[in-house]
Amino acid sequence: MTRIGLFACAFRLPGADHQRALHAVLSAQSPQTQAAPPDRPFPEVPLNPAVSRAGGFLERVWDFDPARFGLSEEDARWMDPQQRLALELGAEALERAGHPTGSLGVFLGVSHDDFHELVRARLDRVPAPTSTITGCLRNLIGARVGWQLDRPGPAVVVDSACASSLVAIHLARRALEAGDCELALAGGVYLALTGTPFRVMSRAGALSPSGVCRPFDERADGLVMGEGGAVFVLGRESLADRLGRGPLAWIAGGALGGDGRTRAPVVPNPKAQMEVMRAAWADAGRPTTDCDAVEAHGTGTRLGDLAEASSLCAVFPSGTPIGSVKSQLGHLMSAAGAAAVVKTLCSFTNSTLYPSLGADRPVAALRGLRVPQTVEAFDGKLVGVSSFGFGGTNAHLVLERPEGPIHWGEASTPGPRLHLPLPDRAPPRLTPGPLLQAHTVQGRALWPGAASVELLLRGGEVRALEGLRWWRPITGEADLSQEGDTLRVMEGERLCAEARLSEALQVPPPPPWREDGEPLAPETLYAELRALGMHHGPIYQRVRALRRGPGWAVAEVEGLTSPEFVLHPAALDAVFQAVAALSEGSSLRIPAGARRVVRLGDLGGRLRVITTGRPEDAAIWALNEDGQLVLYVEGFSLRAPPGVRAFAPVWTPIDIEEPQHRWIRPSRLGRRHGGAYSGGVWPAPGAVGGSAGPGDGAGRGAPRVGAGELGLGPRPRAPGSERHGLRRGGRGRGAARRRRAAALGERALVPPGPRAHGLRAGR
Repeated sequence: MTRIGLFACAFRLPGADHQRALHAVLSAQSPQTQAAPPDRPFPEVPLNPAVSRAGGFLERVWDFDPARFGLSEEDARWMDPQQRLALELGAEALERAGHPTGSLGVFLGVSHDDFHELVRARLDRVPAPTSTITGCLRNLIGARVGWQLDRPGPAVVVDSACASSLVAIHLARRALEAGDCELALAGGVYLALTGTPFRVMSRAGALSPSGVCRPFDERADGLVMGEGGAVFVLGRESLADRLGRGPLAWIAGGALGGDGRTRAPVVPNPKAQMEVMRAAWADAGRPTTDCDAVEAHGTGTRLGDLAEASSLCAVFPSGTPIGSVKSQLGHLMSAAGAAAVVKTLCSFTNSTLYPSLGADRPVAALRGLRVPQTVEAFDGKLVGVSSFGFGGTNAHLVLERPEGPIHWGEASTPGPRLHLPLPDRAPPRLTPGPLLQAHTVQGRALWPGAASVELLLRGGEVRALEGLRWWRPITGEADLSQEGDTLRVMEGERLCAEARLSEALQVPPPPPWREDGEPLAPETLYAELRALGMHHGPIYQRVRALRRGPGWAVAEVEGLTSPEFVLHPAALDAVFQAVAALSEGSSLRIPAGARRVVRLGDLGGRLRVITTGRPEDAAIWALNEDGQLVLYVEGFSLRAPPGVRAFAPVWTPIDIEEPQHRWIRPSRLGRRHGGAYSGGVWPAPGAVGGSAGPGDGAGRGAPRVGAGELGLGPRPRAPGSERHGLRRGGRGRGAARRRRAAALGERALVPPGPRAHGLRAGR
């Protein structure tokens, strides 16, 4: 029968992703174990304090290059990182083998899918693509590799717990011998994406409290978790002639078996293990006395190690060196057998027998078998590799060193890998709906300014913003863009608001709550805003009580939360409405900017809002029912239309009915400074004859923007303009007024109002 060889290998193991690095790791006298990386939700897992969370972890498991495999970023984001890892390793292994042609079978060991936990936790708040099912199903990992690489052949996913990957290699060998495929990819992957495996293993008493794996040592107190993967290219002996080189190792023999009935499904059966090892060597046609070393399962648990030690010493002669890669890398679960094979290939390549750490006091059950503690020269030809699954599946392979030099093959440098963690929230976007329709200005639905702040906080996933500026109102759907630490709210190609990310979370303490001052009924506040043409639907009318005095105001606000928002726009807008009480007049005012916004909690329940300062430079503190500060805004500024010399609406004037506006002299506007909060409508700052802009108290330094750049378009001729001395032609007072208007800026459109609002026309 033709021999089957391992012709290429690609792996990602703790601390190593190529042969030279792995040689250094295995030769060192310290394990590659560490605390869980910060990108895993392990701290949330309740564990016995005596159990260590240490493990052999991979770095940057969320990084992936979707373009390499023709995938979109969105599809790749919802793909199990184990599937991504299998794709990367399969492609690299084929590249190292020189891309041999022929039908390709894929046999992969995969035993965990805690990625499902992360997906289920997000489906109620993040819209997942339809491709999520193919990215999450464990049984599709093998099929994904063959499909993505366009290599037809059988695809099999093996789950026999810790024996999975060694069983997969054995099945691939059998498929090649039977002619089911011409080539095979075989191996296994395992990633610990959540703390569930730690929780399960700790409750079973299997994890080491010390965080050190000591296989076959009297002090062994449990296993240490590890993660990674390895994939091999298997082929028949004829492949060596096609490639012009020999394999990394020949598979001389192999066997599978099971424990049968034991005291419990997880209790190993030494007799069954002996039978599998003897069957594998019989399949190789060699006596066990020819064995030069054994890469054992060796988990570091007392029950497992004692059972394996008794079976090893019954099969192999005294003096045979044994070891376990788990002492350096941890227990890779479904990829454990593949990691043991990689270690054996490394021994053949470097003629080195690597130590098994922490076994300087071997258990008595070994009876003459030795566990090397230092690096030794090794010229052995045959090595046995064992894996015993949690549940009774036993596997053993006999690997043979090839004649001549060993070549691992070359792989190209991979392209840039993107950081693609599973999204925790929906992509930041404002979409038209009831919230938009409930906030209208002069009959047109506009998002309040609070909606832009919420979108900036949600998109940046931050708690603080600085240099906030509002430029335009949002009339429909808006998205977020980011350039460095600058976030921008865009409606199509139009810039609506922007801010910079900030790490400054320190805020001054709020002033004391005051019960004196002048009360202002919320109904009066909203009636005044309606008189200015601004209508707030019931969801936005959340101010329940309001008092004010010189330079201060306090308000009680009914908060609101929703999983759709970080800070609900209606609740945040109500917080901003409290600034209206700082105004002395009742003309139109519009939010311009804020120096800093700091989010310290949500806006649910009853809120107490304290504001101090002036409408042009106010500070806002929002506290919850427990008196905890949940929001702080510094340098919040409102601008009356005269603040930019003349006010031009960003909505098209022809959308407004005739009675809704009157033309007045800009010179009259320029002398007014009082006003009320506009409910979130922004002017085009500096767009009409002025240079004042949002973001700082004095409005200095803002860029001058022309009306054409803001998309305002030409102004229609004002109705009754002749009556107000604004004729296009003419002389005398009309011409003088036109010259004064030209000096101050373009004509202004303002809503009607009574004399009390200071907006009389014709004066």
